[in-house]
Amino acid sequence: MKTKLLLLVAFISSSQMFNAQSITFTSTLTEAQIGTTITVNYEYTIPADGNIYCAINLYNDFTWSAMVADGSLSPAPAGTNVAGSFDFTIPPGTTQTVDLTSPDNYKLVIELSDAGWNWLAGDYPATQINLQNAALSIKNSELLEDVSMFYSKNRIHV
Repeated sequence: MKTKLLLLVAFISSSQMFNAQSITFTSTLTEAQIGTTITVNYEYTIPADGNIYCAINLYNDFTWSAMVADGSLSPAPAGTNVAGSFDFTIPPGTTQTVDLTSPDNYKLVIELSDAGWNWLAGDYPATQINLQNAALSIKNSELLEDVSMFYSKNRIHV
């Protein structure tokens, strides 16, 4: 009886190994500038075609509050260690991380589902994302030249 039970357990375990599904990020995102496009890389394994959903979300600690940017791949072709990426544009007007009220924070999530969008696996890093406004790229000397030219053109000569 023990032998039959062990064989049954071994069969079930090996069957689950062949039907394993997983998804994980292969790049990390810890900060991004608002108004820019970022790339997020991932890798997944799924025995049959499915779907992938990825998003940058606003959370109140670990409770979802709002979606900042998202994307999906449907269908996600079956395969082992399939690599891919999503490009997200952080929308202008997104609140900077420094302006959020604690415990609000931004985080990245990715989920793998079957063809009917039934959840199979996910990756939910606890790492918070620092979203900030892009730095100005105008040099002080250029700004002074523009102001001087405007002033001299509009000056009234008496």
